[in-house]
Amino acid sequence: MLQRCFSRGYFFFVALLLMLWGLFSPEPLLGSLRHLDKYQHVIAFATVSLLGGSLIPARRRLVYWLLWLLLAILLEYMQGILLPHRRFDSYDVLANLAGVCVGGLLCWVSTVWSRRQGGEAIGGDKVGI
Repeated sequence: MLQRCFSRGYFFFVALLLMLWGLFSPEPLLGSLRHLDKYQHVIAFATVSLLGGSLIPARRRLVYWLLWLLLAILLEYMQGILLPHRRFDSYDVLANLAGVCVGGLLCWVSTVWSRRQGGEAIGGDKVGI
């Protein structure tokens, strides 16, 4: 259990660093590919929020998901303030929020499925006992 939690924590940390690097790099990573960055935002926020959600017991996740919804907005806002060649984009915020929702949905589905299987849910919660 501890080893699985450590490896999930490692993947969360690496994914978080990659996401922040993508958000705060001076120039967009894929340059002029139109709207491809929106998919990157969804994938990055879904991955990072799901991996982080897997580290938290199910009974404590509400605050975690609310914080991610707030971060989805704040990180885009900070990008527009801190980087002179980048600007705030409301469609990026929507993509960030969609990614958090996808991550939350996948985390919830995993927990429900684990309960039906009588196993251990994401986050290490023993279910079905």
